[in-house]
Amino acid sequence: MVPPGYPLHAAYPYMPGVMPPVPTTAPTAPATSPVAPVDPPTPVSPAPTLSETIIKAAVAGAVALKQSPIPDAVTCALATGFSTLQALEAKYRVKDHAVALGKAAVAKAAQVDRDYQVHEKVGDALLTGLSALTQAAWAYKHAPAYDEAADQAAAQAAQQAQWQQQAQQQAQVQHQKHLFMMPPPAYDALPPVVPHTGSRPASPTVPRFQLLSS
Repeated sequence: MVPPGYPLHAAYPYMPGVMPPVPTTAPTAPATSPVAPVDPPTPVSPAPTLSETIIKAAVAGAVALKQSPIPDAVTCALATGFSTLQALEAKYRVKDHAVALGKAAVAKAAQVDRDYQVHEKVGDALLTGLSALTQAAWAYKHAPAYDEAADQAAAQAAQQAQWQQQAQQQAQVQHQKHLFMMPPPAYDALPPVVPHTGSRPASPTVPRFQLLSS
């Protein structure tokens, strides 16, 4: 008899009735998929401030200006203009003419000042402008702002409305006092009593309507 688990054609090396040991297999761990590495979160940089933006823009503009052909062009233009001025000065003596023209202009300005007292008018104008500027600065410093002016206008309107209400109340009180203190209206005098010829003599104390009804 071949025990279960052995092929039929294999020889049975054990004694009859003895069961061979069954080999045991160790349990295997289930296969797991490899875990992909997780990247750390990227730090978020704060938004640049206005000063940082201005500084970066100035630096970028300076670098762009240095790398552009503008500095070389400006230098070349200045050198050309300076050489042209030197040539004109050597040929036409522009400096001497400019000095003479300046002297003539100063002498003419001095004559005009003596004739029309220009320096006094200019001084008055400068003094007036400086005074106006100083007073305007003082007024701007001490004047209330827009919100304060609006609050003051609202407070003045509320105070004026309160005064009007109080004045109306006082007028009503005075009117009521005047009505209370007024004397009663004067009634017309009764007509003279006519002697009655009936059974009851007429009495001056009898009311008028009783006299008429009788």
